[in-house]
Amino acid sequence: MIGTAIGALVAISVAYWITPKIANARAVRDQQEKVLRALIMTRLSPVNPDYNNAINLIPIDFKGHRLILEARDKYLDIANDRSGEDRAIDLQRQLDHLIALLAKALGFQISESDLAAEKFYASTGSRIREDLEIDSQRAWLRIAAALEKQTVLNEIALGIKPSTPVADIEGAAVITESQAPTPLTERPSDHT
Repeated sequence: MIGTAIGALVAISVAYWITPKIANARAVRDQQEKVLRALIMTRLSPVNPDYNNAINLIPIDFKGHRLILEARDKYLDIANDRSGEDRAIDLQRQLDHLIALLAKALGFQISESDLAAEKFYASTGSRIREDLEIDSQRAWLRIAAALEKQTVLNEIALGIKPSTPVADIEGAAVITESQAPTPLTERPSDHT
């Protein structure tokens, strides 16, 4: 009877303390693998939201992995440095290093040389689509700036105080309020 009681206590202890820890460890591992998979799948497509999400989740999913966090910080330093001549090459090397560290932490045998761009497939169509997406985002910025300029010029032409100061709009300072055409106060009559 004593053995049965001890066995029952051990079973309850395992169910209460150990099983949740195993489940938690499995959930952490699954999330870490998701980050690694997202980076590998999107490494040639940095405008992909999954790529950005994976980079941003590393501190959460790999907390306590000092080398990985340092590699991510170095990656971000290179990514945010707009002045480097070899920035794209350095960025890709650091990304490969980061992915290799993530893989190693999860027990996968993926080296930096395994991550060479020529070993990954990205169709011409997907690369063209990505280039078009980047170009369209830049175009939206230009369109928004042009619309803002046009709005200010229209407000000045109509004699309305511009909702945005002319000095705040790039290139709009060419026409000042004193140089703007006079507002239309009367409609010319038709003389036929």
